Amino acid sequence: MDRLESRIMRILDDRIGALGGIGYEDALARHGIDSVDIMESLVDIECAFDIEFEEGILTEDLSIRDVVDATRRLVHVTMVPKVHP
Repeated sequence: MDRLESRIMRILDDRIGALGGIGYEDALARHGIDSVDIMESLVDIECAFDIEFEEGILTEDLSIRDVVDATRRLVHVTMVPKVHP
């Protein structure tokens, strides 16, 4: 697990893991946690990395890997210097 993934896991644990030890994947699979909590955890990640996920990220088969991959892509895009003519 690299630093980006580790940081994301801490963010998810802070919000979802604090709700009785249920993991993020379990919350999604069982829908045991209100989608508001899941959305708020995604907002926490957006704020932590200064990114914005696209509209359709919250799907029935969303996994931590999906969140990590999307975050990695967006962080990479925001770090690429813009070239001005």
